[in-house]
Amino acid sequence: MHPEFGDLVKAAADAYGDELSANQIVDIFNKEYVDYDGMYEIVSHAFMEKPRTKKGESQTTFEGDIKINNDITTHVHGVGNGPIDAFFNAMTKVGVENYEFINYHEHAISQGSNSKAISYIELKKPDGKHIFGVGIDPNINYASILGVLNAINRSLKIA
Repeated sequence: MHPEFGDLVKAAADAYGDELSANQIVDIFNKEYVDYDGMYEIVSHAFMEKPRTKKGESQTTFEGDIKINNDITTHVHGVGNGPIDAFFNAMTKVGVENYEFINYHEHAISQGSNSKAISYIELKKPDGKHIFGVGIDPNINYASILGVLNAINRSLKIA
């Protein structure tokens, strides 16, 4: 993610004509990753997990409503081996296909049991190029799918 974000900071510094302050860099990060609104928006969601089998397999279901282009809301449902896989499978119902999950990293951004989590997601786009997304939420599962959605939305802008 560093090279991708570094290119954004470099372009902003070139446009500004000077070095950027720490606050300006944080603003770029927030605008591009945290506050970015794109084609798809999660209106509602729920995860349901079945207990692990004796073989250690699990099944997670994502169910929710996805708004497309601030207009049409579609109900989606997907099943997978975890929250991200289930979300990916649900998003095929609105035409989001051929993205490959590459990497994931998360950590807390505050202290305490009620802290927020941030997830960094790397996807391979249908054209084979990589894109990153970020999600922040107290629920790590939701932060993860927000990161996936951010990457998808950003890929459609950059495409």
